[in-house]
Amino acid sequence: MKPKLLPPVEYLQQMFYLDVNSPSGLRWRKAPSAWTKANSIAGIQRTKDHYWRVRWKYQGKTVDYMAHRIVYALQHGCDPADMFVDHIHNDKDNNKPLRLATKLQNSQNRNGRKNTTSIYKGVCLIKATGRWRATIRVDKHYKHIGVYATQEEAALAYNEVALLHFGEFARLNQINLPQN
Repeated sequence: MKPKLLPPVEYLQQMFYLDVNSPSGLRWRKAPSAWTKANSIAGIQRTKDHYWRVRWKYQGKTVDYMAHRIVYALQHGCDPADMFVDHIHNDKDNNKPLRLATKLQNSQNRNGRKNTTSIYKGVCLIKATGRWRATIRVDKHYKHIGVYATQEEAALAYNEVALLHFGEFARLNQINLPQN
């Protein structure tokens, strides 16, 4: 889905200010309504996806924006437009380390799926042999990396290929090497 354009940055500067102590990264400069006070935390965290969202009346309509897009616009003085704003550390609760990304780059910076046989992204157990397969998705196709004796070896192989294909947007596995 294409991101929504924000109101002008000058308007956002009148409505909000950045605050590192606010969980959303934003506080209201002006009270947006009778039940919300100035200097209070702007936004609410959705339980469905954990992103902070901010809602208020703008030009007679209720508008709803992702807080990290507003934070980025206030930090850099421009609307991210049709680009995606990526949480560098993939922490939706932290709107501080942000960067612009394409939709593809943003999707490459995701954690692995839940309910899999391995704790590592791109690694799964081959039940018939008890060995570990490493795969990666590039250009809408899954590519086989290899089969390994341990899931740590497969995770290391995934990391190498992910760095090669995705560069700084690669979400690398944090590997727990077994203690000898």
